[in-house]
Amino acid sequence: MGRAFIDKEQITALLNSGQPALLSLGENIGVVMIRLFYLPKQLKEKDKYGRTKVAPLALQANPPPAKQPLPVKQIQP
Repeated sequence: MGRAFIDKEQITALLNSGQPALLSLGENIGVVMIRLFYLPKQLKEKDKYGRTKVAPLALQANPPPAKQPLPVKQIQP
């Protein structure tokens, strides 16, 4: 597989528009369609220096429980 390159102006335009774009993977290799989005708040966390980073994949797969859990209905046998 080849490599796709994208410049800063294209990234900004795609983030603002939400539209997909086709990037070339090289001559006679193909193209890849991408769509860029801003990172949702629930996938952000701060590192020890206070910088925002992407939360670990384990946290994304198993998000922390809600502060107020949903009530559980008791099932009568």
